[in-house]
Amino acid sequence: MKRLFHTATAASTAVCLGLGLSLALPGKAVAQAWPSKPIRIVLGFAPGAITDTIARAIGNQVSKSIGQPVLIDNRAGAGGTISADAVARAAPDGYTILLGEPGGMSINPLLMPGISYNVARDFAPIAQVVTLPVALVANPGAGVQKLADLQTMVTANKALAYGSPGPGSHQHLSMELLKIATGLPFIHVPYKGGAPAITDLLGGQIPLVAITVPTVAAQVKQGRIVALAILGKTRSAAMPDVPTVVEAGFPQYSTPPLWQGFFAPANTPKDIVNRLNAEIRKALDVPEVRNSLQGSGAEVVVNSPEEFAKMLREETPLLTRAIQAGNVKAQ
Repeated sequence: MKRLFHTATAASTAVCLGLGLSLALPGKAVAQAWPSKPIRIVLGFAPGAITDTIARAIGNQVSKSIGQPVLIDNRAGAGGTISADAVARAAPDGYTILLGEPGGMSINPLLMPGISYNVARDFAPIAQVVTLPVALVANPGAGVQKLADLQTMVTANKALAYGSPGPGSHQHLSMELLKIATGLPFIHVPYKGGAPAITDLLGGQIPLVAITVPTVAAQVKQGRIVALAILGKTRSAAMPDVPTVVEAGFPQYSTPPLWQGFFAPANTPKDIVNRLNAEIRKALDVPEVRNSLQGSGAEVVVNSPEEFAKMLREETPLLTRAIQAGNVKAQ
């Protein structure tokens, strides 16, 4: 009887183990099957913008690697919050991801307390992919060649008015931090985008503009615009002779980079997040992709999900300081 009991118990255990394995295997198979359908990259800019160029260059290469279509979903408007909200609400299965930037993911959440999403709670960082260097540039008629020359404008009672792509933009906040570091009385003149600001700079209506390097690199090379300093930690590859603000004599200056990077909805399985990170890295290692991004003025910077999350945490105090110093309000 005792022997029969042991035999029955052993058989029962084997059945249970077999059942457990049969239940576990389908889940494992599902995880291994990813991706089994198209992936959608959502971004908050219209086709033709540099963010769109970045998304398509990386998306096309990832598609070749994984054997699935990668679709670009342009949801422009509201400073990147429309696209971010769409991804925050998406299923956490790795098939909908966001190409985000500071406006929608770092700045607007600080300016809009009632925003529908919380970046730390609702997103899983995948990888930063590029930095867009920002420069302070001048009209040649302003009579300045370097950052230190701006003091001569102050002495001559000339207004240090500068244009930016808009109130609360990364460029605006970088200039608020420059105002703190230098003590110079900069006056912010917001525009609806970088293009009209550069138009007025070239026309002499405004002496200075804070703008992304890709927007003005060609005109700087032509001598139509003077680049005074790079508003960042490192020089721009497109303007290697232009010093950073720190190199120009203001070591206390610090501003977060104007980054672009990918996010998944929160609770996306870690193995899928890591696979996406690996596929993005592979795409950026392809010379054609890297050259395409660098040709548009972007600087390739790819990191791990943990490093990207750390960077996002560390930029918040700086952005908060700039917002408070400039009394910046949501528009």
